[in-house]
Amino acid sequence: MLQAHTIDVVTDEIIKDAIAVSRSSYPPGWGCSDPAGYYSEKLRNEGCVLIMLCDTRKSVGLLVAIPQNEAVEELGATDPEMKEDPAGYYIENIAILPSYRGKSGLSKMFSELKVEMKKRGLPRISLHARISNSLTTAIRTHFKGI
Repeated sequence: MLQAHTIDVVTDEIIKDAIAVSRSSYPPGWGCSDPAGYYSEKLRNEGCVLIMLCDTRKSVGLLVAIPQNEAVEELGATDPEMKEDPAGYYIENIAILPSYRGKSGLSKMFSELKVEMKKRGLPRISLHARISNSLTTAIRTHFKGI
């Protein structure tokens, strides 16, 4: 049974799991050039929200969200429509192993993200998604009213 959990303490093992899920979830060439450095820095950032999707003890998915203002610093030059928002978060990464897709894992991670956002008093979420991807529809449906 799939379960989503917010990770409060990021260990080296969690970083290894995040790298493994990411590598196995995306086509070749989609990952960053230094995944260990990226995940180490990103996930250990105090403002980061990391949600892991697990099947028994195996990590099968992840969702990484960062403060909107940090995303604007990173991506603002390539997306001039991104605006600073101290009360917002940006979904930086979502990955689910191909064999676990279509099993409500995304919904479970979104539900966990909503709980974490409420705990932190954060009312808004943003992300970049391909229009042709069903992810956009799922996000709009799940976060309607937030």
